[in-house]
Amino acid sequence: MRGSSVSSLFVFNPTLKPAWPHPTEEDYTLCKLMYYYPETAPSYEMQSHVGLAEGLGMFVSQFSSNPLESIHTEKHTHILYQCEPNLYVCIVLQHNTQGEGFIRQQDLETHPELLQQIAQAYYKNFYLFHGPLRNFAYPQDIPVLKTLLSDYTAAFLYEQSTKEDPFEGFYYCPLDRKVYMFVVFLLTQLSSAYPEIQHIMLTYEGYLVSTTLPQSAALILYNYFSRNKQWKKISSFKREPSPNACQYARSFSYPKKGFLYGKQDQIVNTPIVHLEGCEPMKLVTWCQDSLQLVLLLRNTEINIGVLDALSALLESTSEDLISAIMPQHQRASMQEDNFRFIYFNMMNLAIKQSTRLTTIDDNLYRLITTLSAQMKETNNKTDALVKTLIRTHTAWVLALKTLESREIYVILPPSTAPANRVEEEITRFVSHYFHNIFTGI
Repeated sequence: MRGSSVSSLFVFNPTLKPAWPHPTEEDYTLCKLMYYYPETAPSYEMQSHVGLAEGLGMFVSQFSSNPLESIHTEKHTHILYQCEPNLYVCIVLQHNTQGEGFIRQQDLETHPELLQQIAQAYYKNFYLFHGPLRNFAYPQDIPVLKTLLSDYTAAFLYEQSTKEDPFEGFYYCPLDRKVYMFVVFLLTQLSSAYPEIQHIMLTYEGYLVSTTLPQSAALILYNYFSRNKQWKKISSFKREPSPNACQYARSFSYPKKGFLYGKQDQIVNTPIVHLEGCEPMKLVTWCQDSLQLVLLLRNTEINIGVLDALSALLESTSEDLISAIMPQHQRASMQEDNFRFIYFNMMNLAIKQSTRLTTIDDNLYRLITTLSAQMKETNNKTDALVKTLIRTHTAWVLALKTLESREIYVILPPSTAPANRVEEEITRFVSHYFHNIFTGI
């Protein structure tokens, strides 16, 4: 969604009917809306958008077993995502007509998989702190839901506009086996000393060190706390704890050593989090230097006394963890790469980004995400290697996909060299740097 503006966003349930006597035709349409952004939009716009989404969805269902996912026009793209039975999230993107060059921007934003990821992110992040939408009963809970979604939508739009990683994955912290096993030993001791801990996720400077969570649940929490290796990401939202608002991105300020979620200045903030396949749990997060310990505790009352006792245990454990992790992390971060590249493994969701690729601009971001979606769509199971070379105004980009799971994107500065020479140069680098991947291909 980088480079695009959201003209409207709404959540609706087509089965809802007015709960008051003598409803008008307008009432029948508007009561289906559980939330609409912008909230100042005129009622005719709301009716038009929800009517379009509902009507075309019903029309498509007559001819296809797959639900309607998107509607495309020259200026807008409508994303439709069924998040729960009879509950839909619809996001309308407005295309920026400026800067069209080798590829139109809307051509890089309308791949079905990319569109669904945007709507899914909106739902999953709200679900993380407030659970399923179906838990909000109609009509009595709708005012509360609208207040929460209004507060949350502002944070979501900000986060999407500043998103840097083209992939949903983990930056793994490079540790040798001995150090990793020592880390696991310390975390096991921590869980044994405080049995209320159900799961732990440990990051260092935004790199994932260890987690006991299933992959899908760990990914949601990792993206929340450390996406783009920005382990202080939540501070950019500038949202303080508030019991009556959406809890997404509402935390204490980052301490040098102390609780991000837990206790500060005699105030307790341990929100309940909801992860698929897990019971609701309390969130406690401890920060110490560049280390971040995310703890998920049993959903019971946590008072100041409990957190004071836990802080002493977390401080001593964190000191041992930092002394083990920091030397290896510093050694790995000093290595220089010869090329700008980004690597993604779909199996373990590992991301590796070249030290030379410090930033990814809007055009490159959209190009990489679109190429990735297209290669997933066109890749044949018999193909050991899929390759695409594209020249843009600012770079040569070679996209490689091997064995249906690993993707590599190498970026070179623009040049007048012929494509075959550029491809040969990049292929030599890739074959050497990723030789274990290309052995036998």
